[in-house]
Amino acid sequence: MKNYIKPIIIDNEELAEGVYATGSGDHANCWSITYEIKQRNANPYDPFVNIRIKGEHTAMHTSTALEIKVLFDKEVTSAVFDFGGFDCSVSGDTVVLKRNNHANGYGSLDKFDSNLRIVTNSPDVINVVGIDWNCIQG
Repeated sequence: MKNYIKPIIIDNEELAEGVYATGSGDHANCWSITYEIKQRNANPYDPFVNIRIKGEHTAMHTSTALEIKVLFDKEVTSAVFDFGGFDCSVSGDTVVLKRNNHANGYGSLDKFDSNLRIVTNSPDVINVVGIDWNCIQG
């Protein structure tokens, strides 16, 4: 059994390229996932943060689903991911994006590039603490 050490993610809005992270699990290295905070709206009538998330599947193996967990430093009220086919759920400070692959995703070279819109009571101070993903087989 391999020992897994969870990566630490530091969000720095001064960097134009955003943040790169690595996934966990047996089949995490088949995806490359990046994110970048694009917009914060502190208007009390419509408080939100827009985060651009990009992913690319590059491995030649069979997978049945992709699960991405985005962890924030504050509670998230709701979230919507604009890329079709993803289920989006919120639990406290975590947003989970999950998509089942069609045709088991063998060597699909699948890509996505879309907006995750989160609603929170304090959009001007919420930050991404970490992002983790797993390519699920079986």
